[in-house]
Amino acid sequence: MKLLVLQETDWIKRGPHQQHHLMDRMALRGHEIHVIDYDYLWKDDRDKKMITGRKEIRGAFKIFKDADITLIRPGMIKISGLDYASILYFHNKEIKKQIREFKPDVIIAFSILNAYLGMRQAKKNNILFIYYLIDHLHTLLPGRLKRSIAKQFERATLKGADKILVISKGLKDYAVEMGGDINKISVIPAGVDLERFNPQVDGSEIREKYGIKKDEILLFFMGWIYEFSGMKEVAESISTTDNEKIKLMIVGEGDLYEPLLRMRLQEFGISTNGSIRFIDPVDYLDFMNLEKGARLVLTDSGGVQEEACILGVPCVTLRDNTERPETVEVGVSNMLAGTEPDKIVESARKMLVKGRGWNNPFGDGRAAEDCKSG
Repeated sequence: MKLLVLQETDWIKRGPHQQHHLMDRMALRGHEIHVIDYDYLWKDDRDKKMITGRKEIRGAFKIFKDADITLIRPGMIKISGLDYASILYFHNKEIKKQIREFKPDVIIAFSILNAYLGMRQAKKNNILFIYYLIDHLHTLLPGRLKRSIAKQFERATLKGADKILVISKGLKDYAVEMGGDINKISVIPAGVDLERFNPQVDGSEIREKYGIKKDEILLFFMGWIYEFSGMKEVAESISTTDNEKIKLMIVGEGDLYEPLLRMRLQEFGISTNGSIRFIDPVDYLDFMNLEKGARLVLTDSGGVQEEACILGVPCVTLRDNTERPETVEVGVSNMLAGTEPDKIVESARKMLVKGRGWNNPFGDGRAAEDCKSG
């Protein structure tokens, strides 16, 4: 089968996310995979050309080296305001080219704007179009105007999709609210690789590795540090607290990461006094140990919310909604703080005094074995 995949983030630099795991495994099973992505991180590039041409990269795997995936990055206009809008021309042109030359059997989209373009072209060419939702996509964009426009594209794509795949019941409800046909929606929960994920992991060794004492309270942030994430205010609050035992460890990238990493906190009037630590990206085992070793996890990532819930570590989500509603419904596992700085700090303080202990809503990882034995 030939699959054309559409997304609007950097396929190589971001993730691995749900789509990376899925497409790598599909490629290993012999399916032909072409991915169209978007250079979301273009502002960090050394290439200062205002208009870039099309690029094609073979062997664009993320998990398995033998996964033969072809990545196509259409041209774009590297000017703020025109960058995202240029998708309308460049991506539409590339989607038409792929339909004409690659002749995909299915178009599957994880995005907003080029997903809409893909849906329109799929209908014109009688190709099955699948919208795969792993989040409330439009809410992740900065700025009320961008979110409003993106919501309309997302809504139109949901209405026009032949099939809608979601990773949770909460996202199913969201898709229906946005106009998706309930009869076209299937819930496929995010899987767990038990060779890598161990819910019994002990976080004490990783705390010792990074010099976190037993009596210190570790707050752990992992995710994309958006300018509106509230992390600046969290850092301010921690740096000015009288409790010297509270430590914040940050693993992530994003709009605020470079200023924080370069210790330009004086721009915000912050003196960290050793209370804030920045570490480079770690492998999955160390990352999981850091989660387990934390007293509280701060994140905007749905996957991290789920992992924290399974590991028994309280979480504050820096968003107004979550694609993992189970983590909120169990009680004290997860609190949605939104992106207002004061509310984030207040939520973190509340979760620090709450106790642990809830029923894991995601099962024990033995569903396949239970189905086989049953």
